[in-house]
Amino acid sequence: MYDKKQQIIEVGMKLFAERGFHSTSIQEIADHCGISKGAFYLHFKSKKDFTVAIYRYYYDTVKNRLDEVGARTDLSPWQKFELEIEVFFEEFMRKKEFIIMHFQEHFSIHKELEVLVFKMRIEAHAWYEKNLLEIYGDEVKPFIVDGIILIEGLVDSYMKVILFDGVDLDLKEFSKFLARRADDVIRGMLNKQEKPQLNKAMFKPLYQINDRNELREKVNTILVDMKERLPNLVLEKTKFEDLDKTLDFLLKEVKKEEPEKIIFQGMLSNFHGVSELEDSRQQIADLLEIKLIS
Repeated sequence: MYDKKQQIIEVGMKLFAERGFHSTSIQEIADHCGISKGAFYLHFKSKKDFTVAIYRYYYDTVKNRLDEVGARTDLSPWQKFELEIEVFFEEFMRKKEFIIMHFQEHFSIHKELEVLVFKMRIEAHAWYEKNLLEIYGDEVKPFIVDGIILIEGLVDSYMKVILFDGVDLDLKEFSKFLARRADDVIRGMLNKQEKPQLNKAMFKPLYQINDRNELREKVNTILVDMKERLPNLVLEKTKFEDLDKTLDFLLKEVKKEEPEKIIFQGMLSNFHGVSELEDSRQQIADLLEIKLIS
């Protein structure tokens, strides 16, 4: 991301948190950045698009750091879990302005932002599921959804205490404490052979999409996100041009009443090996219920 664009986003996050989304004008954001209003619109088409950029910036920052921990081979699954909690809360503390805006503002969310938030929630659940399976094995599968909901509740509660009550915690020690409490939750269910209360079938908006238009909208938004991120990746010119054309083609295909799944399956293979877009590629495959090929 360009330094100026990042600066505008961070200033906007801070002003939204201090004054509120509706009370902060584009002109005020531009003034605080030392740029003209016209220069702001060189980076963002509208205030709503700017809001989407803020969410994407926060999401990408957290995800990139978590991916770095997840890729380490010198840590056990449990050590990764502890460190990922620590990293998550570190970024939470650095981006408190964003969290304040998220909790305090109730502005109307347009479709692109709604789908991005949906994507963030899916990936959060996938992250929890991956960690729980790596630590506890197949035994935890019946309790995956209950475990995720309970652990998310712990995390969200501590986030609010830190945010709104100004509590200052030692993040390294706190992360270990929270990981142990998550362990208490999971082992309690396993040891007592509790009957699971939740399963994925109960969460159709999260795990299943039955409406055809909604499905196309979600795939379209992921493709748009991939196209916007593509110029920031380190790629050879020919590779960049090939992927850019692929995305343009898929964006046309997804607008059809019945997008051809086999076309998506074939063309998504062009992105194999582009690690920064692998999650997006997998999300489209999951939504369309197709198997990725190399």
